[in-house]
Parts: sequence; C-alpha cells; structure tokens
Amino acid sequence: MTDEATQPIRVLLLTNNPNLASTTRILQAWFPVAEQFGVQFFPVVPKQGEFSDWLDSIEHPYLIDPLPLPSKRRPIQTIRHAKRVADWAKQHQVNLIHAQEHNVYPFTRALRFFLKKPLVCYVRFMLAREFCSWAFQGNRKPDALLWTSTTQRDDSQQAIADFVPEEIQHTLHLGLNFDQFGQNKEAGKTFKTEHQIPNEKILIGSASAFRPIKRIHEFIEVITPLLHQYPQAHAVIAGGPVAGFEDYAQSLNKIAKEQQLDNRLTFTGHLSDIEPFMQAVDIFVSTSEYETFGMSVLEAMACQSAVVAYSGGSVREVVDDAGTVVPTGDTVNLSKHIESLITDPIKLSQAKQTAYQRATEHFDALVSLKKLIEIYRCIL
Repeated sequence: MTDEATQPIRVLLLTNNPNLASTTRILQAWFPVAEQFGVQFFPVVPKQGEFSDWLDSIEHPYLIDPLPLPSKRRPIQTIRHAKRVADWAKQHQVNLIHAQEHNVYPFTRALRFFLKKPLVCYVRFMLAREFCSWAFQGNRKPDALLWTSTTQRDDSQQAIADFVPEEIQHTLHLGLNFDQFGQNKEAGKTFKTEHQIPNEKILIGSASAFRPIKRIHEFIEVITPLLHQYPQAHAVIAGGPVAGFEDYAQSLNKIAKEQQLDNRLTFTGHLSDIEPFMQAVDIFVSTSEYETFGMSVLEAMACQSAVVAYSGGSVREVVDDAGTVVPTGDTVNLSKHIESLITDPIKLSQAKQTAYQRATEHFDALVSLKKLIEIYRCIL
C-alpha cells in the first residue's frame, strides 16, 4: 500500500448548521466510523446547539466560531475569525478543509491566507451565476466541488460554467446510518400517544420549515377532503415558523381552522428528533417546490413510510419507483394517490416495504463516506 493511501487525513469541517438536521444529519453517520478509514474530522460550528450537544455526547473535539462572511464594511472581523480557526486547525494538524455548505465557502478565502490547504466545497442549493462569480472565479475555485444529486448538478451547470471544471465536480448523495436511524419502531407509538393520536389511525405526514417554497398550504388543501371523508385518517405537520416568513406560518393555522381540521390535523412545531415522527407516519407527503436532495423524504423511507410527493427538484431522484411522484403543483393526482393508500391496506404495506428497500440499498452513509475519502485522497 502506498504512503498516500495510508496517510492520515485530518479534515477541518466548517458548517453553518447548529442543528441535527439537513446538512449535519450525515455527519452523525460519518464521524463515529471515519477513523477506521484513516480520517478524522475537526468541525467548526457557528454556535451551541443540537449538533454541538451531540459532539459533546461522543466526546468529539470541535470549535465554536460564527464564520463571518467577507465584508467591505467589516474586513477585520472576518480576518480575525479566520486566524482563530486556522490556529485551532494547526493545533490538530489538519491537512484539508471541507466546507459542508457552500454558504460558508467564502469564509475560506480569508482562512486559506492562514491555512494553505486543499479545499472541498459541498453545494447544498441550486447555485446562482452571481454567487459562482463571487465565490469561485479565478483562483478562488475549490479543489473539489460536491453535489448532493445529479439533478442539482445539472440544474446548476449554467451558473457554474467557466468557474469550476467538470472534472473536479462530483455527485455525493446524502445518506443515513441504517443501523441507527429507522430502527426504533416503538418511537412511533410513543409519538402518537404524546400527541393524543389513536394508534389505529392512518397517519399522513409532512415535515419542513414553514416557508412558501415548501407549499405546505397545498398539503393542507389536498388532505382536507380526505380527512373529512375517511375517519380512519389523521394528518400531522412537523415544522415551525422561519424568520421572515412568520405570516406564512400564521396563514397555515388559519387555513386549518377555516377547514375545521382541529381534531384531524396536528401541528407538532419544530422537532429536535425527527425519527419518532417518521416512525409514526404511514404516508409521507412532500409538496416542496424544490429540493436539492430531499433528506426528509429519505428519512421517511428509512422508517418505512410510503411516499407520495411532488417531483420537487431531486425528490424523484431519491424516490425513483419506490414511491409515487407527480409533477409539482399537481394536487389532483397527489390527492388520488394518497387516497389509494388510505383505502388499500395491502397496497400501503407494500409501498412501505418498497420505500425502505430503496433507502437502504441506495443511500447508505458509509458508501458516501468511502467515496468522499477517495476524493480526499485524490486531492492530497
């Protein structure tokens, strides 16, 4: 085995997500097993939160720093924090920098002045041309650019063209550790009990932050006649208001009251642990307008929920033929397919098993980690 293949990889990982969801979910699967593959992660998080609490629980070293973006008004602030992060990274002898979201990538401009190491950027949204010009032009481009799905990559190519060569772009699907996530079957019963939902109810669920792009109002529109027609069904929405979109959150509650759904629809608010919710849900519905991956859909599949969804960017790529995907905005067909699962227990049971099988066969986080390590080694 070559020296390069056995060289320890010590990664400074920057994230702007303090929660245990979305961009940090896969880190829960990577961190505990990375060392057996010769990799150590040294994360920097913006503030104390669920993610740092989890890092404390596994005694994993980390640094808290706000990672401020470059600003002409406050250039010294970014430089000061960049030097602080670089000094901490040098203490741990890191030899590679990984921006877990492209939002924090611009901070690495200042960071690389103090820490001249190869750089990987993981893109989490569809990119705009203006951002790419600002972040990646000339010598600002990373040594590797990662996409969460081929759909996201294809949709962003016009924006990224001329800035980042195709040969250093890679699709790295998100994933889950299926030995950990999706195994707690009793959690679903507990969830129903805590929210006073009879265990025999067929639960139709949706989970997302309350933003208009998630089209949660369309979810309510679709399920309203179904809930009134089928007493065996109950709906639940996990999520809460987002700064700047408080009016949208209020409108959802207003719609529910106008449709007299008080005893048929449950709003849970933000859930720090999403698995009990997913374990309780029989039919998971995604009405999101655009997802660059669709982590909530994968989490539902991992908990054996049948999936009915809008195509929503990359959702079709995740679900494939293991669920029902309709064109975004097609509420008629969305309703029809949900109804077919409510009224056919055998079809519902088969859909649950098919969803779980696809999740475990195609989105194992260990597979993603091994591919990521290959990318790291090529760079180093």
